[in-house]
Amino acid sequence: LDDPLIMVTALIDQAAPKTVTKDYCGAAEALERALALMSDGEFRNARVHTAALINLALVYDAQDMHEQALEYARQALPEANDLPLFASDAHLVMASVYRKRGDLVTAQSHVDMSRAHAASTMPPSINYNIEVLRFELMQAEGNMEGALKILEVTYERAIKTEQLSQAVRILDILRATHEQSGDKDGILSVYKRLSQDLPAYQQQMQTLRMQVLQMIFDRGRTTLESELTLNKQINRVLTRLSHEFRTPLTIIRNTSALIDMYEDQLTIEQRRSRLHKIDEQVDWMTTMLDDFQQLLAVEQDISLLMEIGAFTLDDLVKDVLKHMDRYKEVNSDRVRTVIEAEPRTVHGAYYALQTVLVQLLNNAVKFSQDKVTLKLHAGDEFLNIQVIDKGIGIPQTDQQAIFQPLIRGSNFDEVSGNGLGLALVKKLLRQMHGTIRIHSNEGTGTTVSLKVPLTG
Repeated sequence: LDDPLIMVTALIDQAAPKTVTKDYCGAAEALERALALMSDGEFRNARVHTAALINLALVYDAQDMHEQALEYARQALPEANDLPLFASDAHLVMASVYRKRGDLVTAQSHVDMSRAHAASTMPPSINYNIEVLRFELMQAEGNMEGALKILEVTYERAIKTEQLSQAVRILDILRATHEQSGDKDGILSVYKRLSQDLPAYQQQMQTLRMQVLQMIFDRGRTTLESELTLNKQINRVLTRLSHEFRTPLTIIRNTSALIDMYEDQLTIEQRRSRLHKIDEQVDWMTTMLDDFQQLLAVEQDISLLMEIGAFTLDDLVKDVLKHMDRYKEVNSDRVRTVIEAEPRTVHGAYYALQTVLVQLLNNAVKFSQDKVTLKLHAGDEFLNIQVIDKGIGIPQTDQQAIFQPLIRGSNFDEVSGNGLGLALVKKLLRQMHGTIRIHSNEGTGTTVSLKVPLTG
């Protein structure tokens, strides 16, 4: 096709199955070619370029080619500043290399940075490769008790999140460790979980599914009413997805058709501009799907966001404004922050608070043309927060329903959104034992007031 961007994507796609089949030479060759095509910057996409660097580092690490693995991981780090999962992978490669070299201190430092980057996503990401490497480092230091505890905790997390393949992987590592040390009780414990506990867990999931099916077939009046409510919710999901995807898909289709029809007449700059327009629309759809995924993740395991930690209000605000900028239609520069407290450390559910503020500020900025004010005051027992805008306001008749998933105000149709933000906010505040009050008048603006208990 003589299109460098398509060639780059194809080469990276070629490398993936080669890595799985351990054709590391073939994978490295494909990735090196992809990087060469992006070397002059003309057809360089930051995310794709960073992914190619990290994949190449992983390939060289798998071959124990340490210098090459470190070189590409280091190249990826500066480009991964705003891509925490990529930064986490880069540090993980470096940790793996230093562990193989016997430099356990440096390896541990990179493992800690890898975990920190993974934890900075919303919700925090779980990378089982990090936990396995933590186990190996603690094992190499001679702390077998601590090493085995890491595996046990990781196994429990895999079971809790229904990652059965990861649970089996952890049990295999435990089995090999117990066999090496001659721990017969440990070996028996692993085989019991492999032969009894995991099948029992699968049976439990199957039983639960059968109970749900039985409820559907056993259609009493209550069941029918619940089913009708569920159907309405599903219809709202499909309607909202259709509404939100229609515009970006239309732009993508028309832009790609334009490139196809006038390819010979377009300059490189014109083609790049139109491809960038497609990229923007894909980013928007990805962001919206991320919001759906975040709400579903919280429904499955809200503990990911409820971890208690120490932080300052300044750090909280900085992270909130940074995460706001991933939404194309909002600008964190329009937020005026007022911290009504002396600088000090407070304790609370940091990631849950971060998520709540991002959602509330996104709404305020989207529905207002003026500056939005964020006020925070940390007392001895409570954190008081206000988000104030002078936007279109919320009709009185809508103010109770807007906390339900996929429900939007009747005057919101001209502004993009998916109706998930306030549902997520309400759920997280309930878990934090916090309260939310909305004072809004249509046409004059909205003030959202939060009161959240501090834990120390």
